Amino acid sequence: MQNSIAQLIEQSAHIPPVFGIVGLFQIDETFNCRIVENTGFDLQGFAVSIDNYSINHSLKHHGNEHEENLRGQTAVHAQDFLRIENIVKEADKILNAGVSNIGKNLILFEK
Repeated sequence: MQNSIAQLIEQSAHIPPVFGIVGLFQIDETFNCRIVENTGFDLQGFAVSIDNYSINHSLKHHGNEHEENLRGQTAVHAQDFLRIENIVKEADKILNAGVSNIGKNLILFEK
């Protein structure tokens, strides 16, 4: 899976990028219990995936150390995506992060 994610990172740099997606894992009952408890969202059986458009967006808008420090955040780096499964599954905090500007429910996995 690491090679597939590394390929997505590489694809995200192409202009325009060719869409690519990697399935990471299915949400099992144990992990779903944590999500429901912290967000109220029941995601049992949902699939978690990552795509190169999201990687591109994250690096472009959240990858600048200086700007992220001003916001009290840590910048995202390409190698962080190689750890995405661990970051999500082993999150220290799982939070309901509200609704996106296109009406999608958001979940924050904080490590």
